[in-house]
Parts: sequence; C-alpha cells; structure tokens
Amino acid sequence: MIQDIAPHVFHNEYTPRPLTDLDAIVCYNGNQVLMDVTAGEDKAIFPQMNDFKPHQQKRIRESRRLQYLFAIDDIGYMLTPMDRIFAPGVETIDGDWISATGDVLRFMDIQKVRQQADNCVAHAMMVSYHLNTWMNNHRFCGRCGSMTVPHTKERAMYCENCGNIMYPQISPAVAVAVVDPSTDRILLAKGLGEFRKFALIAGFVEVGETVEECVRREVMEEVGLKVGKLHYYKSQPWGLTGIEMMGFFAELEGSDQVTVQKSEIAEARWFDRGELKEEPTISLSFTLIDCFRRGEYVNWLK
Repeated sequence: MIQDIAPHVFHNEYTPRPLTDLDAIVCYNGNQVLMDVTAGEDKAIFPQMNDFKPHQQKRIRESRRLQYLFAIDDIGYMLTPMDRIFAPGVETIDGDWISATGDVLRFMDIQKVRQQADNCVAHAMMVSYHLNTWMNNHRFCGRCGSMTVPHTKERAMYCENCGNIMYPQISPAVAVAVVDPSTDRILLAKGLGEFRKFALIAGFVEVGETVEECVRREVMEEVGLKVGKLHYYKSQPWGLTGIEMMGFFAELEGSDQVTVQKSEIAEARWFDRGELKEEPTISLSFTLIDCFRRGEYVNWLK
C-alpha cells in the first residue's frame, strides 16, 4: 500500500529542527504541489532547499509560517507558504521553473503525485497534504475566533488568546470486503461519483458507534446484506481526505440478495475470483480485493 516505503523509514514523531540545505521543501498551491520533475513527472521528487535561489532561501528561512512536518530517513519535510518562494506579482508559478541547481520545478496535481511509482514520494505528499489542509482550516480559533499559530512543542495549532489547542483531525472509516466463503465470491459496488471502478463497501464511523457496528450498518445500508463474522485485515492513512481507513473481511450471513442504496450506489454484484483482474494495490480497498483474488483471504477467516 501507499504507506509501505521500506527500506525508507517514516519518522512521524514531532521533533522540529533547524532547516538544512538538503531538507525537502513542501509548497502547495491549492490541489497542486511543487515538485522536481527533472527526470519526468512519473519520477518526480520534492525539491530541496538548495534548489532555490539565495533571495528565495532567505524568504523561506525568515518565514514565521515555515513548519516542520515529519522526516523520511534523514530528510526533513518543511511546509512553506507559496508567497515565501514566489513573490506575489513578481515571480510566476505557471509552467516550468529552472531551479538554482538547474533542476526543473513544476506544480503538479496531487492525483498525479499520488500515482508515483516511488511510494516514498506519494506517501510524503499524502501526509503533507493532510497536514496542510488541517492547518489552513484552523488558522482561526473555533472557540474565540482569534488567529492561531503552530504550537512550539506539539503537532497542533494554538490560540494564544484563549489557550485552545487544536490537533490534526483524523476521520475513522471502514472498507469492507463482503465474502461468501461457501461459493468463493466477493461483493463489489460502484458509487455514484467520478470513480467508476467496482470497489468495496466503505463509509465513515458515526458518533457513538463502534467500528464493528459501522461495518454492519454500512453493508446493510448500501447493499442490503447481513454479515456475520468480521475479520480485521489492515489499516491505512489516506491524507487526501483525512481518513484512517480500517479494512475488514466480513462473512455473508443469510440471503445473498443484493438491494442497492440508490442514493449512493450505482451498481453492486457478486464476483467470482476468476472475474477479477490484477489492480495496483496502493489503496487498502484494492489490497483487500487482491487478497481475495489470490485466494489468500481464507487465511484471514480462520
């Protein structure tokens, strides 16, 4: 999955440190992020501090909004406001830009970066996008309305006026592979949105609800099926939507008659293993499906 970056090591502990020339600079412009595309967009990497010209480095270092995010191996990832790199009205952000080291920099859509073959780059983007979105959404205190600042000792936004501390928001959700072991089938569904592939039943955990209750409710609501035994598989952070996704195999109990929730589901049906094609397994949903396709799911039902 996308967070599997071995042999690299993701250091998520909050240990701010001084900016170095080799640290990665993370700069967002809406749903685009600045990347070094010298080797091509399919091999994009985050630019380093030494890629920027002296006057830009000076602005970056002096910015009060320069924020340490995390580290991968020995490289720190530093979130930098766009106006600290490109002076408004003076330096353009459109098209390619040649860095101080001769590399080619470009703002890339986050969906393209997510599909990088190097999970290290894709995972760094997902986590940094999550944190950037959270920080932008909490520039003001929800208690008193004052402007917030990054906390100096924790990964949090802090209100100096009333002392309110706001931590990164993570929404728990489930992805459910409903299986019928007696017939070796899996239930897949298509949603009504732009994503048109068959995938798993999924949904957010509601307030006051256990994860297990969420699994049973989502399956009943979306496809009208009752499930019995639940088997936890794995979890996955998905920074583009701030989700912590928990994956389950759920065994069918009772009738296999599908009744779709028309407000959310376009189509749902049972699939034999032989009908499934191999798909990239960067997401938890397709990793679960691939586990079923290869017949390994039976090991999780024991």
